[in-house]
Amino acid sequence: MTHTRGGTVNARATWSNKPWINVNTSDIVEGEWVRVQCGVPIDYTGGDCRLYRGSMKTPLKIRKADLSYVCRFLLSSQELLGRRAVGTRTTVRCDYKFQGYTSESSDNAVVVVWGSSEAPRLALSLHVVSLNETVEVSCSPPRPISRCALYRDGSHIRDMPCRHNLTGAQLSVWLSAALVQPVSLSCRYQTHNYIRSEPSNEAVLFIIDLTRADVSSSAVECQVPVTEQMLVMLENTTVSSGVSNGRTVNIQATNSSILLHPTCTNE
Repeated sequence: MTHTRGGTVNARATWSNKPWINVNTSDIVEGEWVRVQCGVPIDYTGGDCRLYRGSMKTPLKIRKADLSYVCRFLLSSQELLGRRAVGTRTTVRCDYKFQGYTSESSDNAVVVVWGSSEAPRLALSLHVVSLNETVEVSCSPPRPISRCALYRDGSHIRDMPCRHNLTGAQLSVWLSAALVQPVSLSCRYQTHNYIRSEPSNEAVLFIIDLTRADVSSSAVECQVPVTEQMLVMLENTTVSSGVSNGRTVNIQATNSSILLHPTCTNE
């Protein structure tokens, strides 16, 4: 390590005239924060990292580089927006200034501050479905919208028409095979660029694969472990539905702290 006037230099394997930049997320909503890191391009840590928003010529924030050659910034949604409204795509970039040296500008890092609109209502035509059966998934926005986004257990699984028939197999995509899969479905819609709705209500669906059970009668009873949150969403812990080949399946939802694995038997 060599000390110089106003800075410290360490030997490094790489050298560049351009800082790197990254953000911990590219999507936030109003009131949230973004962490930004700017990498010092030269072997002197006594200078200033200057952070800019969009095409601004004046820095939004200035930070000293730490000994790991990184400057760390924390930006609020309001700092990213400036005078613009929510539902805006913006960029941030940085450069590094040390005494008479000024680096190139980094690449732009994109951050979207999403706006929100009223939540839709989700309804299912069935609450128990086999892999090859279809269930009508109806996502109803407060005003006409042609396309909606479907979420399973909080994760986006597909975009679709706001009223659409889907099979149990389509709704269990990427899940490991199981006798019964309880899933929580919700939906959203998007009106304009970067304006999307609040999430809808959640609806519980049981996806069943009776080929994995030793049952032969026309009536089958299954005990299925579910989370406490799902128990709250279910109006009744017993859900009945006609399933493929004329079988009637009664689902008994049980707290997963009591029952670990689903079981199905002849009634």
